[in-house]
Amino acid sequence: MQPLYRWLIVIAGVLCSAVFVLTYSTLSYAQDDPVLVGAGDIGGCNTTNDSKTAELLDTIAGTVFTLGDNVYEGGTTTEFNDCYEPTWGRHKARTLPVPGNHDYYTSGAAGYFTYFGSAASPLDNNCTKDCKGYYSYDQGSWHIIALNSKIAMTKGSEQEKWLRADLAAHPVVCTLAYWHKPRFSSGEHGNYSSTQPLWDALYEFGADVVLNGHDHDYERFAPQDPSGKADPGRGIREFVVGTGGTELRSIATIKQNSELRNSNTYGVFKLTLHTTSYDWEFVPIAGQTFQDSGSGTCVDSNNPITPTNTATPTNTPDSALAETPTPTNTPDSAPAETPTPTNTPDSASAETPTLMPTPLPTLASYLPAIPNYMPPTATPTPTETSTPTATETPLPTHTAAPTATKTAVPITSKFHDVSFLTCLPNVLGRWAGMGVSHLSGTQKGAKY
Repeated sequence: MQPLYRWLIVIAGVLCSAVFVLTYSTLSYAQDDPVLVGAGDIGGCNTTNDSKTAELLDTIAGTVFTLGDNVYEGGTTTEFNDCYEPTWGRHKARTLPVPGNHDYYTSGAAGYFTYFGSAASPLDNNCTKDCKGYYSYDQGSWHIIALNSKIAMTKGSEQEKWLRADLAAHPVVCTLAYWHKPRFSSGEHGNYSSTQPLWDALYEFGADVVLNGHDHDYERFAPQDPSGKADPGRGIREFVVGTGGTELRSIATIKQNSELRNSNTYGVFKLTLHTTSYDWEFVPIAGQTFQDSGSGTCVDSNNPITPTNTATPTNTPDSALAETPTPTNTPDSAPAETPTPTNTPDSASAETPTLMPTPLPTLASYLPAIPNYMPPTATPTPTETSTPTATETPLPTHTAAPTATKTAVPITSKFHDVSFLTCLPNVLGRWAGMGVSHLSGTQKGAKY
């Protein structure tokens, strides 16, 4: 019978190895979610704040977006090479931009399209002037659309028809779009109704987030429809992020559904894109303290956006970091935070889904003959509800932002109370009609 013992031990070892591999190969480990980071209204040779926002990009991995007015004053090739390239230009290889009105101060935005090349207008072939300037791409499960607010946007225009076709071809749960001029803004320039056809299409197809620049401030809106009516269940959330480096400007008239505004802080905007939700964060430059962060759920997911309370921070202007005026723009003498109206809807947030380990077969299903085996009971993993926050917390100089948000998942084994290398030989020994002590040296009658 001695050869039989050896074969039983070999078989037990193989089964132990198989169960071990099955256990750990099916666990859901923490995974990186895509990150978008950027701002609008960025560079110039008469400012140093674009260098400070570029230093933030140095610490944040992901795809860099720009929201137009990439370099001042006129978007010339010389300005791109001398004023943009030394700062944000070091991230050019991972940048997906859109143009603004200052980029078009050079005829046909030739400086912009020449500098960024095919990344600025991939639908054109080697175009360097009067290009389309709109395109789309995917980031994880999200569909991202870059649009051009300096060309025709009317209903039936080439860009608007392309947008609708692109949305129809990408029926995903989560969609984000960005361009320069905002549909809604409490800043100096205010609302641009000319962009409503873009909003109409995006809203119709269930888009979730829109990013804009043009007004030199930061503003967050509650989800709303294209006409500006609050729509917490299906609306689009807009962010204005004109804080990339050029001089900031005061808030003018506060618009309906505006949740938070700041006009004295330079910084970049970071979005972490989850499968059916997103996290946002405004990251200030070193020495400034205004922050904004929160979470939202995509409108097409099973958990629509639900309004929750968001604290509005009190901000103190940082006079030591005041922007040097550019030749043709006069900065406000005392930019300050605009108080939030008491009837302003609060921000929306939703629970971020928590990944759970894939259910595994129990040991009892493999070895039903084990006497008195009681499988362990798995303890459910609690989930956390993310609530938007907007705080004024002093930051250390050049604080490194995380490269990506990781969803931690506990590593759980359903077999933690079973010793494979002693239990399986014992069981197989029983099947062979032998005592436990012959195989593993454990006591007879042991229960597993």
